Amino acid sequence: QMDIPGQSGERLRFLIVGGMRLWNLCCQKNDQFQSPFNIAQRFLLEGFSYQDLVSHFEEITTEEVVRLRNLTDGVPPLLELVRQSYSDIEDLSSYFGPLENRWNSLSTNAQISLKKLIPSSDFPKCQVDYECPIIPKLDETPIWKEIFWSGFVKVRYRELVWRSPLHKSFVMHHVYSD
Repeated sequence: QMDIPGQSGERLRFLIVGGMRLWNLCCQKNDQFQSPFNIAQRFLLEGFSYQDLVSHFEEITTEEVVRLRNLTDGVPPLLELVRQSYSDIEDLSSYFGPLENRWNSLSTNAQISLKKLIPSSDFPKCQVDYECPIIPKLDETPIWKEIFWSGFVKVRYRELVWRSPLHKSFVMHHVYSD
């Protein structure tokens, strides 16, 4: 089904799982999320681990690594941005840049659903895929599937939760600025 418009095999897909070394190996310097041919998009389902960050950022203390990981969930573009200006950690809006394209690619209904979470934090329950427990089964709720794959939420204990405090702060900024 390759090259047949509208068919599932129209574009070749790869799912590669790995840590910091694999990310650095695969990272395109011209754009952090898409291939030069504009057909591939990388999804990092889990951020870098504390161990990855300790070995990569040898010059900062363990407490700083923990704060950095907790703030960003180990998402590479967020890590790099926060790491560059780590002294001003109080104003989170200066770190929203990497989230803007993801937000803009969401449908209006998905954006509204995320905004409704700010006052309530009423995330839907979900089943997990036992072959890959970090991916939820959300067949009957396509909006939440879209939100999950955009990277704003993740699965924890059979429930969707905010990916990181930065993701929540970004959506909160859109709620109160609109």
